[in-house]
Amino acid sequence: MILIIDDAVSKNLQDEYEAIVTDKNFNWFLAQKTVREEDAGYAEDPNEMIVPFMYHTIIKRGEINSSLWDLTSKILSQVEMSSSLKIKSLINVRLNLQFANGHPDKHNGIHVDGWDDDNLTALYYINDSDGDTHFFDEDKNVIKRVSPKKGRFVVFDNQQLHASQSPINYDKRIIINWNMTGTYEV
Repeated sequence: MILIIDDAVSKNLQDEYEAIVTDKNFNWFLAQKTVREEDAGYAEDPNEMIVPFMYHTIIKRGEINSSLWDLTSKILSQVEMSSSLKIKSLINVRLNLQFANGHPDKHNGIHVDGWDDDNLTALYYINDSDGDTHFFDEDKNVIKRVSPKKGRFVVFDNQQLHASQSPINYDKRIIINWNMTGTYEV
């Protein structure tokens, strides 16, 4: 089940966060591929485009890795207070930035964010953009698409096949990717 939570984060916090991560002095790091062939659940697909992207790790294996954590935790706190999401622990939290190089019929690599079967994945869209998140069934058929909307938080089981799509009409798509343990209801 996929839970979509809109407008749980205050407009001021949304704007402050976007301003920080789009500042010319913010530290981004380059990854050559959005998904690697050895990643969990990777499934080759003819509609796949493998493209470079930028990332910034906030939490890695449960350890804080960035001074941005204090502000990031406020986003999670506001979402928890206004939804059914209840977080037990955070495994990884990472910013992902994709630039406009998309194709309307293509998506990035299909994968899962899985370490253990009972974890959750969440996406928080930092900016308005195109470049939907595609969700797939076991046969790689698209079962749902979620469009980026500033302030949108999407939660799903970490074993759910999914893929991002690079933006076409906007210059960038920025998200926070959360891997965690917890519960939620749709």
